[in-house]
Amino acid sequence: MMRSIGIDFGTSTTVVKIQNDSKNPNCTVESLTFNGHPTVPTLVFIRPSETDPDKFTYHFGYEAEALAGNGIKGELKRNFKMNLVSSDVAEQKEARELTLKFFEHLHEAYAQQSSTFGPCDQETVYVSYPAKWPSEVRLFMKECAIKSGFGTEANVFGVDEPTAAVLASLSENIGLLQRKRILQPDVSMNVMMVDMGAGTTDIAIFKMKVPNGQGARPSIYDVVTYPVITCDYLCGGREIDEMLNTWVRDYIASIRVPAKISKGRERKIRDTISQWKDTIVSPQLAAGESIKTHPVLAGYREELIDDGFDINPDVPPFRLGRSEFEVITHSHWDAWRNLLQGALAEARRCGYSGEAADIDMIILAGGHSQWYGVRDFLIGKAFSGLASLGFSKIEAEPARLLQSQRAHETVAKGLCLYDTEFDIKQVTANNVWIRFSLGNQFTEWHKAVDKNVTLPYTANKLEFKIHTKSNGFLRRQGVTIKCITCQGETLESGRMHQTDIFFPAQGEVEHFIFNIILGGLISPFALFDILSHLDEIISGNGSKVVREAFEETRTFTLKPVIKAGTDGIIRISGKVVCDGSSINLTEQQI
Repeated sequence: MMRSIGIDFGTSTTVVKIQNDSKNPNCTVESLTFNGHPTVPTLVFIRPSETDPDKFTYHFGYEAEALAGNGIKGELKRNFKMNLVSSDVAEQKEARELTLKFFEHLHEAYAQQSSTFGPCDQETVYVSYPAKWPSEVRLFMKECAIKSGFGTEANVFGVDEPTAAVLASLSENIGLLQRKRILQPDVSMNVMMVDMGAGTTDIAIFKMKVPNGQGARPSIYDVVTYPVITCDYLCGGREIDEMLNTWVRDYIASIRVPAKISKGRERKIRDTISQWKDTIVSPQLAAGESIKTHPVLAGYREELIDDGFDINPDVPPFRLGRSEFEVITHSHWDAWRNLLQGALAEARRCGYSGEAADIDMIILAGGHSQWYGVRDFLIGKAFSGLASLGFSKIEAEPARLLQSQRAHETVAKGLCLYDTEFDIKQVTANNVWIRFSLGNQFTEWHKAVDKNVTLPYTANKLEFKIHTKSNGFLRRQGVTIKCITCQGETLESGRMHQTDIFFPAQGEVEHFIFNIILGGLISPFALFDILSHLDEIISGNGSKVVREAFEETRTFTLKPVIKAGTDGIIRISGKVVCDGSSINLTEQQI
């Protein structure tokens, strides 16, 4: 069985995903775990060797975090991924050394857990990198996977992050996108991917097209990336950490008179701010709730009083709601908006329209994208006083904004799906009902086509009957049958359409009269008298016997054929049968 391994080496967090039977889109994508977690902090702690001061030992991820937090002598290295593209040669060299060692740590974890993912006779490894990175750094990422033991040139490949994010988003949302006719086969879409990590926010604008049928693979082309590597705007999640850290620190310091906070308590705030942000602040603000305490506040006032310090009576209760958060972090979100605007301008320079209104779909990736305001802003809601950029298609149809519940795993999951073949089909956008009427006779409504049926679709086993009594003499005049269709979510809210079907006269009047005489129903002399008073007879003023002599029951059998094409148009044709005669209905659009 073939196994795909996806490695998303992130600035602050790294994710490794595993998928057996990698061509099966329904196969579960699992996580390599670190201390029981599906992610690992991208941290390296370097400490001197106890036996040789010229040598060092390296610790990674959660262990590195713990050692640094416990005050162990050594140096904690973080965010070194960003220096892989540094113009400083020394910084870049150190970043490469740390990255390779971190990959060795990842492979060691994989080697220990490999058997838990089931049988495997072939492995393919995919490593992600930002689309804006130069080729030599992309190749270095691939080399890290090879040198650390994941594979060879034959089975290790690099994939840009936009491609991986598209694959993950399609796998999670393909049904919804097709039902809403957002994703249609062989139709090019303008897509914006916003990858919001801890260190930076990277944006890619590109065209995407998915071919029709089984085994479809999305194609991504005309990729425009933003910002450039040297851009002043980073807009990573760490900036929010710093803003919240400063706010909490200043609040706690203000409780004491004079305002001050101990170094130990300040360090505790800094060490816990990221976890507090991710597990408390972000989800509670998303739910519209306010945060009313911080772990460092527990027992703090009482402790100050016991130590003989005065308490500032004017300090309000601790509260961090949406309004406070948006004020505290406004400068970050304003810079983020500028990044989006800059990406559109760069796209315009590269041949796109550069208008937000022309973006058909937005894909969010990275843990920093999970803030409630990111989604709110993109779908046109008010957030932090930012002026809308006008993503009108996204605002009108928020299903065009794709975001995984575990957005920080989006890229790694997409890497595992690189070999997956999607089944892209076009589906009907509405239900279709049909009925017929003749005079005051109506058939019941019948649902001929269901919404979300795969196209093309033909409903050809429909049959309706209308029974009507009429004056036999009028057979030669023909009748008009009305075909009524309704397209929509419900009969009450759907769009009605009416088509008239003319069923022509059956036989000449002479044949009709002759048949009546031969049948012994009436004498020629009586018939002459009846015909001279025909208007009165038809209006019901004639004798009952005469009316019954001319009255007959006619049955019309209607056999419509409804076709829903891949062009999204519904067409109707079919046949009407009566008295042994039939007519075919010319196909027409409804």
